[in-house]
Amino acid sequence: MARPTAAENGTPAPPTRDAAIDVLRGWAIIGVVVIHACGLILPAQAYFSAAYYFRWAVPVFICAYAYFAARPPAPGQTAAVIAGRYARLLWPFLFYSVLYAVVLGDARAPDPLATLWRYLRGDGWAGQYFFLILFQLVVLLPWLAGRRIPLAAVALSLAGLVVLLALLPAAWQASPALTAASDRLVVYWLPYALLGIYLRQNRERWLALLARMPRGLALAAWLACPLWLSFTYDPDWPTGPYLLPGVVAVSAAVFVLHPRALDGRSQARWAQPLAGLGRHSLVVFCLNPLCVWALQQTVLATPPAALPFAAAVVLAALLVVAICALCWAAGWLMRRAGWEAVAG
Repeated sequence: MARPTAAENGTPAPPTRDAAIDVLRGWAIIGVVVIHACGLILPAQAYFSAAYYFRWAVPVFICAYAYFAARPPAPGQTAAVIAGRYARLLWPFLFYSVLYAVVLGDARAPDPLATLWRYLRGDGWAGQYFFLILFQLVVLLPWLAGRRIPLAAVALSLAGLVVLLALLPAAWQASPALTAASDRLVVYWLPYALLGIYLRQNRERWLALLARMPRGLALAAWLACPLWLSFTYDPDWPTGPYLLPGVVAVSAAVFVLHPRALDGRSQARWAQPLAGLGRHSLVVFCLNPLCVWALQQTVLATPPAALPFAAAVVLAALLVVAICALCWAAGWLMRRAGWEAVAG
């Protein structure tokens, strides 16, 4: 995903990338592709289990974005920082929105105003909503980064979000405005941003506490905690999958544990493809729904005949790998052509 730059913050760039976060984001973007693509192949129960396992992916992208935005702007540079971040987000938002409008035929829809409104509220293509969330957060992040975030504030915000999401279905059904806003409102995502900022501000302490945990145990916990969502998901939850209360705890755990879980592993050879996806997750995030749509129009226009479960799992995994590779390759070509702004 596009992330804030050091230049925008008015502070020196760190000497190296955060390899663990690159791998984390690579694993997260694979999860996003699983959510979008595996329903084409897997039986319903298996698909929901796999998709809900990865429902932490988008919240973790928010955590990571805020983590890199946690350096306060230089004095007098707040407006410039906000404008710069808006520009970095606006280019891909507009580029991919136009691309989808043309390819999907929405540009020729009989009611252009209704189509425009659908795109502006984030329903034009899968993933468009993510930009709307960031557009709201960008205004708040410099102000938050300039303050010391206490652990109590983070804990209370996450706990409060769990309570809010547990109570939300009743209000959801009674309020057309809430339903129309869907999961785009910043209040649902601000606790993840606070977590990212807090961990950046307290990085040394965070890593020191994690170091007490055996690496193998951290990795096992990191991989296992999302299984809770796989086993407890409710596909009929009225507010949508990202507004399940359980997603909050799992997403926070995945982000908090990742440095220790990946300690000594993020530089391994097997991790490099994940890190490469993580460094350029934006283009995969934006293009994978187009790949899924193309498959639905062509080779998978007719649902495949029932396959043995093992064969369906293997085929779904190959499909995810192929989509990730194709999107990454498209991004590589776009960057070679000088289109870095939309292929980050």
